[in-house]
Amino acid sequence: MVESRKNYPDNSLIFAQKAQGRSERAALSFAEKLAALDDLRTRVAPIIRAREARKRDRQAFRAADMPQKFLTDLEVLASGKR
Repeated sequence: MVESRKNYPDNSLIFAQKAQGRSERAALSFAEKLAALDDLRTRVAPIIRAREARKRDRQAFRAADMPQKFLTDLEVLASGKR
């Protein structure tokens, strides 16, 4: 019986770069880490706003297709009254 062996690519360079990045980030001061975090938040903010807008659009679209009685029942359930 012949063994089949998969040939995987050499990932050693990727792992070395990841380790180097981790050590560089570990060497940063706390203030530098906070600045990097603020920068990341700034860069990600448009993506988050777009995601929230898509979510609101989907919810509005779904609400437009729902019968009014169903929406009223949902509101009653959400208020805790039965």
